[in-house]
Amino acid sequence: MQPYQTIEEICAALAARPDAWAKVCVGQSSVPLLLLLEHPYAAVVAQVVDRLVVAGIARAEAERVSLRQLVIFALTGPMRWAWGGYAVSWIEAGFPIDDEIASALEQIGQDKRFPQRVRHRAFAAAKRWRQAHGDLS
Repeated sequence: MQPYQTIEEICAALAARPDAWAKVCVGQSSVPLLLLLEHPYAAVVAQVVDRLVVAGIARAEAERVSLRQLVIFALTGPMRWAWGGYAVSWIEAGFPIDDEIASALEQIGQDKRFPQRVRHRAFAAAKRWRQAHGDLS
């Protein structure tokens, strides 16, 4: 499935809304970044800072965008049923897991509101991380 907007369009739209950008910068909101999850993790990592700079955001500010915060929001926030599956895909593609993300994945693994396939993938990712880090809780 093709993403609704390109990374360039998402970044340009964000730069055009200083109020939304300010909330992203201070960690108040990840909502304006959610559409990035429709793109492959590697593509976002490779392009997002440069695309924000081209859109008019100062490089120092663009480099402060927290993809970790975006993933946690997608896994735990009020719109997790819409975006959680995308975050799980990013994790499967190499997004770094930590204890907070593993816990969020475990919660998705038990949440019957998610499709079974997403629950299984989330649980498996958390289990792999816990085993690799000697944490079998």
